[in-house]
Amino acid sequence: MSTIFISYAREDKDSAEELARECEMRGADPWWDRELTSGERYIETILRQVREADHFVLLLSVNSKDSTWVAFEVGAVRAREFELGRDLLKIVTIDDCDVPGFLSERNATPWNEWQALFGSLGLPADIDYKPPSGDPDKSLVIFRAGGQWMELIVSRRGLECILVDVGEQRARLQWRMPREEVMACIQDEDFKVYPPSPDRSWALFTIGGYTEWRWSPTMFSHGNDPAPKQTFLNELREHLESIRNF
Repeated sequence: MSTIFISYAREDKDSAEELARECEMRGADPWWDRELTSGERYIETILRQVREADHFVLLLSVNSKDSTWVAFEVGAVRAREFELGRDLLKIVTIDDCDVPGFLSERNATPWNEWQALFGSLGLPADIDYKPPSGDPDKSLVIFRAGGQWMELIVSRRGLECILVDVGEQRARLQWRMPREEVMACIQDEDFKVYPPSPDRSWALFTIGGYTEWRWSPTMFSHGNDPAPKQTFLNELREHLESIRNF
């Protein structure tokens, strides 16, 4: 799994998050400093992450061009490049900012030209995901970790749980519940969502006799929502209810 360091200015946080998500879905391990602010811990962590990264992506903008911290990160990766004798730094422009003179020898990829960027990172440019159930009518992503995620797919056949491995561009059926059983679960409220624990990035839920399947609280936190369990429960109920349309 490739590790990718993402350098950006605070004002460009949304772009950094989008890029990290796209890299993660392709099986990479992106790192960006969403939880760090300043001080020694920041400096030590940056130096360690740069040393461990396989690639370094600079989100270049009018904001990052004048950022002291971005300049520090770029300096750290250029020192690492000199040490290794090979290039690590990739530049992605997210506005009309000109590439600074000291980086002018590097190619810059415009924002959203994913094919060129992911090709340079050794990641698949496109995700060719076609679940074995055919064309899903409605799906709900319930768990994601690295380059894998699970989806609940509601179709005319009933409810199917698909495990997707993005890195291998492969999907496989985990389990299937006939439409009649799903309808019975809805009527009897036969599904339960367990609350997330502080030390895990996932929690469990059950549907009928299919027990202890994972769901990801971070995917249902909706920003500062303090109750991801209830949010997930509501979306799960709505998801199951949609089978009545078939």
